[in-house]
Amino acid sequence: MIDNGEWKLLDACWGAGNVGDGVYNKAFKPEMFYLSNELFGLKHFPGDSRHFYRSDGSIPTWEEYMIGPTRGEKAACYGTATDEGISAYTFSPAEKHIRVNSNEVVRFQFSKVCEHWMAEKHGRGPNYLLMMKIRGLDGRKDDLVVLETDGFWWWTDIRARDLGVPGQKIWLYGLNRLNDKDVRGLTKQEYLRTIGSGSYSMGWEIYFEWELV
Repeated sequence: MIDNGEWKLLDACWGAGNVGDGVYNKAFKPEMFYLSNELFGLKHFPGDSRHFYRSDGSIPTWEEYMIGPTRGEKAACYGTATDEGISAYTFSPAEKHIRVNSNEVVRFQFSKVCEHWMAEKHGRGPNYLLMMKIRGLDGRKDDLVVLETDGFWWWTDIRARDLGVPGQKIWLYGLNRLNDKDVRGLTKQEYLRTIGSGSYSMGWEIYFEWELV
């Protein structure tokens, strides 16, 4: 119990490390201490249903917990995303498969792991520039789409048919190298100015992955 009688769920076990090959590996995971009770409950089911402590007072059933909030298999989220302060719980589209044969516009959206997270203090430094790697109309022209951000959310809207063709994969990238230099804190304007020169090299980390159907 913390401020004003509020119950806060945490997992000191998962937050301390893991066991592999019979050996305990110390590895602090701060997300096991700062997740909201709602997000915490996506991976923990209490023995006593009164202990969900959700802000809306709801109590999921075991079936609802097992199925989860997505309609199908969830998109792949790699550990590097949470290391960079990007939430593995609030992103969208959450489903692994994205239909491309439609006239819809798909919003890709991601948030920080916590409103109090500061990349310079809690992470590895200023965030890398986030961009979507897509395959283009008819899957014939790869492209990179830089996301907008307000400091808490990152987002971009892309026409489904521009994502590629069924069978291809797309990714959320973090641009970590530009012209052989680490580029933490690089702005969209600086990136566009550099690639506009026509001579550049890039490297990136993969944070999320989807499959096109």
